This record gives sequence, structure tokens and C-alpha cells, in this order.
Amino acid sequence: GAFGPSTDYAGDARGGLVFSDASLLALPVRSLFGTFAWVTCPYVLGRLLRDALETGGIPLKVKSALETLAQATDATPKVATTSVLDPASDGNLYLEELLIPSLARSTEMAEVARWIAGTIWPREQPVEKATAPAATAAGATTTKAEAAKAEAAKAEAAKAEAAKAEAAKAEAAKAEAAKAEAAKAFLSGRLVVLKDDFFGFFSRTATEIRHRVKIDSNTGTAASSGPWTEEHLPAETLLHGLVIGRHTRYVDRSNRNPGTEAGTGDEVDASAALKTLRDVLRTGNSLRFGGKATAGMGRARMQVAP
Repeated sequence: GAFGPSTDYAGDARGGLVFSDASLLALPVRSLFGTFAWVTCPYVLGRLLRDALETGGIPLKVKSALETLAQATDATPKVATTSVLDPASDGNLYLEELLIPSLARSTEMAEVARWIAGTIWPREQPVEKATAPAATAAGATTTKAEAAKAEAAKAEAAKAEAAKAEAAKAEAAKAEAAKAEAAKAFLSGRLVVLKDDFFGFFSRTATEIRHRVKIDSNTGTAASSGPWTEEHLPAETLLHGLVIGRHTRYVDRSNRNPGTEAGTGDEVDASAALKTLRDVLRTGNSLRFGGKATAGMGRARMQVAP
């Protein structure tokens, strides 16, 4: 329902989801320290804030921090207090072949980075598994004392099993919390806000350029069309956008709703469409978009924030 009917019946209903274009949030750029930095800028953070306010799913602390960073007019690069991009604390940032001085550590950066990380890598809840009920039948010759003793033993065993399950559940939750905390620390340590002009420079020069050549199937050598180049977003690029659920109604081809107006079928409301998307992503959020699949293009992870 969320993605519309099959191709053969494409005219029966519209899809229940509307996707906006994905906008660049942070670009990975090679760094002398920390391997790479996620580079963003005030303009981009302002756009993220507008989208987040439209959904209403942004904490007040994060909103305040984003407003502060988005309205910054100085050229000082800002990183979180736990940044790994300047281990010597000498105030210098080394990105690609550039040295950018006057680095400032900011608590707002830590707040925003942890929120972004928590959205991209949400903490998974452990799945509870049902346990088989213990057998309760007793032999016909069992005495009352033996039956009471057996019941007490079963109760103790059930209690021990429950305690074991609770301990396993707590351990799984602890492991997930540690993973979530590690993800937040990883992003917080590498996110940096540069002035808009610097970000524009890196968005033009730090993308991935691939040189391609077509092979003639008859000769096994390069075709006469010559080589060409393609520009791609590098791996680890962060994008953001909006997905909007909407009400849709299907044509009633099977006459399942005879009491309704002719031609009207099952309805899918906006919240149900969004739930369908979340259910799809819960089984695996690694997706592929667009063409050039054989060249490894278009692979991305998608996460729907609340």
C-alpha cells in the first residue's frame, strides 16, 4: 500500500509515500588525523534545522545548538570538545592539502553530532524470544507430597530460567547501548563546521572521480568512443531529506467493500504508510538507488527518524 499498486495496475492508486530530494549534510574529507573528517557548514545545518522543525522530531537542546551553529558568521572552524581531528590541541585542522588554523572546540557541536549519530545509528531493542512452557502433567500414581515437591521444583526452575532470560536481555541492552555510544563518539570526533566558502571548495574538489572506458565486445580492447570520467559522492557521505506519508485509496477490483461508493477500495492512511516503510527498513536498511549496479553505484543505508 505504501509504495502503490503493481505495475499492471499502476493507475489504481497513488503511492502512500512522498520522498524529497536528498540534500548533502556532511562530506567525508581526508584528514591528517582521524583518517577523515565529516565536513559541513552553517548553511547546510540551517537547512537541516528547517527540515527537522517541519517533522517536529528535534529536542530543544539540539534545536538551540543548531540555531547557534547555523547563524555563525565567523570563519572559525568548529569541532566537538572530544574531536580527534586535532590531537595536539594546537588549533590546526589538516584537511586534504590545506592547513586551516584557529580551530575552536564547541559544546554545541557535541550536542548536534550526538543527535545526528543517534538518528543514523539508532539503538536497536533486543528481540524477546518466547520460551516453551514447561510440562505440567503428572503420573497417576504421584502422591500429593511428590506433586507438591515437583511443583516447587518447577517453580524454582521457571524462576531460574526467567532470571537467566532477564540477565541475557540486560546484557544485550548493555551491548547495544555501548554500540550506540561508540557511534556517537565516532561521529562527534570527526564532525567539523567550516565557513560556507570552504565547504563549497571541498564539495567541488573532494568528490570521487572515476575514470571509465568502454570495452569493445568484438575486439576486447577499448572502444573508439574513448574514455570518460564520472563524479560520485564518496563513501560515508551523509545525506538528509524528508519522507511524507499521505492518504491513498485503491480501486476495489475484487468488490470487497460492496457497501461503499462504486469503484472505491481499501484505504491506506499516512501513518500506516510510514509504518510500512519502517517495517521494510527494520529487516535491512542497506538499499540501492539508481542505475550502474554492476559498477557498484547507488548503495546506501537509509534510516527514518521519528
